[in-house]
Amino acid sequence: MTVVAGVDIGNSTTEIVLADIRVRPPVVIATERAPTRGLKGSAESGVAAAALVRRLARREELVVETSFLTPQRPVHTGRYVLPETPLDLGPLTMLAVGAPTPAGEGHGVGRPIDIDTDPARHPADQPVVLVALDPLGYRATVAAIHAWVDAGHRIVGLLLAGDEAALVGARVSLPVPIVDGIDARVALRCGRIAIEVAPPGSTVRTLADPLWLADAFALPTPEHARARDAAALTRGHRCAAIGRVDKAAPRSSADPGEVTFLDGTAVPIAAALPVLRRLTVPSVASLREPHGPVRPVQDLWLVDLADAARDPGVRAGSVSERAIALSALASGTSAAAAPDAFASAWDGRVVTLVDEPTASRLGALTTPGARPDAWVIDLGGGTVDAIGPGNESVVAAGCGELMTHATAHALAISAGAAEWVKRGPASRVEAPHVVSDETGERRFLDAAAPHGSVGWLVASGPTGSLPFSRSLALAEWRGIRLALKRQVFADNLTRVLRSVSTPPTDIVVTGGPAGDDELLETLNAAIGSAVVGRARVAGSLDHRWAVAYGLVLAGVRE
Repeated sequence: MTVVAGVDIGNSTTEIVLADIRVRPPVVIATERAPTRGLKGSAESGVAAAALVRRLARREELVVETSFLTPQRPVHTGRYVLPETPLDLGPLTMLAVGAPTPAGEGHGVGRPIDIDTDPARHPADQPVVLVALDPLGYRATVAAIHAWVDAGHRIVGLLLAGDEAALVGARVSLPVPIVDGIDARVALRCGRIAIEVAPPGSTVRTLADPLWLADAFALPTPEHARARDAAALTRGHRCAAIGRVDKAAPRSSADPGEVTFLDGTAVPIAAALPVLRRLTVPSVASLREPHGPVRPVQDLWLVDLADAARDPGVRAGSVSERAIALSALASGTSAAAAPDAFASAWDGRVVTLVDEPTASRLGALTTPGARPDAWVIDLGGGTVDAIGPGNESVVAAGCGELMTHATAHALAISAGAAEWVKRGPASRVEAPHVVSDETGERRFLDAAAPHGSVGWLVASGPTGSLPFSRSLALAEWRGIRLALKRQVFADNLTRVLRSVSTPPTDIVVTGGPAGDDELLETLNAAIGSAVVGRARVAGSLDHRWAVAYGLVLAGVRE
C-alpha cells in the first residue's frame, strides 16, 4: 500500500483525503475535515493542515508518504451591507402599513385634525381623519370622538399614536377604519390622508390601487408613478394610511457609492446589478463604497433585497428590502506561505501540484455519469470558479458568504444563524408538539419545541430547531429564500457561463454551497441549456472533496 494525502486548504474549511495510489483509480482510505486556521494561504493555515494530516494518519495507523497541495493564491473577498435608501414618494408619505392591531373596517380620505381641538372651530361639511396624540388616553379619545360626532362632523378614519385601536373601536359605534402606532405629528402635517382597514383575513384593496390614490390626492399625471410606488408598499397588509404633504422636508443627499466598469462607465452601486447581469466576467474595474476611497477590484456581485421581496406573494416591508449586500473580489499580490509552513511542520514529502480549479475538475469528473467535456463549477465561500475543457476557467465574486449575509440582513438575524437558516425548507411551530412544513404536512414532535417558539418559523440548527422569524409566513419565507438563491447563485452563474468560449451541456457543482438543499432546483430552472448535477467524488465522497481527491489523481500522473 502506498498512501498519499490530498490537502485542500480552503477559505473556510480544510479537507484531507488519504488514498492508496497503487490501485487505479486510487482508493480512498480515510478523510478528515476541519475549519481552516487563520487566513487561506497563511503560514498558520499550513501548519494546521499538517497537524490534521498527522492526526488522521495516526488515527488510521497509516504511513503517509507524500502530501499534495495546490499553490495557494490568497484572495480577499470583502462583504458589505450598504445602507438602505429611502424610497422617494414625492409629496406622499407612508404613515402606517401593516399595523398589528387595527380596528374597524373600510376606507376613507379626509383632512387630518387633532382630536383635542374644538369641533366648533372646523367646518362640518368636510370629511376628517381624527388624529389622537395621547398614547395612553383611550378614554379621553373615545369621549372626544363622541363630541365630534355630536357636532355633526363626518369622520372617515381614526389615527392613534398609542396601541389602542382595539380599545377605542370597542367603545365607539363608528364603522370607520382605525389604525394605531402612527407618528401623530407627521400625520398632522399632511394636507390629506387616505386610510384603510380590510376585513380580517383580507388585505388592503383600495389603497393598493395607484389610480385611486392619484385621484384621491389630486396628483398630476407626472406624479402617478409616486402613487404606484406608495400602493406597492401596502401589498399583502391588512391596513395602511398614506398622507400627502404639500411641502415635503428636503431630502439628504446621501453618497450612493459607485461601481466603475472596464469600459470607463460608472453607475451608483444600487444601479449596478442590471448592468452586471448583462456583462461577462471580468467587467469591473473599481468600487467606491459610500464615503470611501476607490478600490481596484477583480470582480463584484451584489444582491438587491428589493428584488428578492418583489414577489407578489411577499408582503411589502417583510424584509429590509432597500438594502444591498455586496461581494467584491481583489487578488492578493504577496506569495502565500501555507505550502512552506506545511512542509516545515510535516516530516514527509510535500509536492505542490496543479492549481485549485484544475484539481477540482479532476476530482469532480470522477462523479458517476459525469462526461469528460462537462464543466465543473466550484462554489466557495467568496467566489464561483468555473473550469471547463482545456482548463478554461472563470473566477467571479459572490457565493456562499454573500447568501449568508443577504439572509442575515433580510431577516435581521446573526450571520451564524443565517448560515443554517439559508440551507433549505423551514417549518412553523403550531403548538409545543406540532409543526407545519412548507409541503403542507403537519408533524408531531417527539420532544417539545424550544420554549417560546410557538408561532415562530424554525430551521434545523446545530443543536436542534432554530427559531428565526415570527412575522413571516412559511410561503413568504420560501419565496424570499428562493429569490435570494436565484440572485446569488443562478444569476451569477449565468453571467459566468456567458463568459466562456464553449457553452456547457453538463455541469458538475462542487464546494460547500453545493450541499444546499435547493441549489440544483434553482440552477436547473435558471440554466435551461445545461444539465446541472452535484459531485459524488470517486463515487463515494460528497461534493466537498473534489479538490483533495483531484490532487491525489494529479499526483498519480506526476
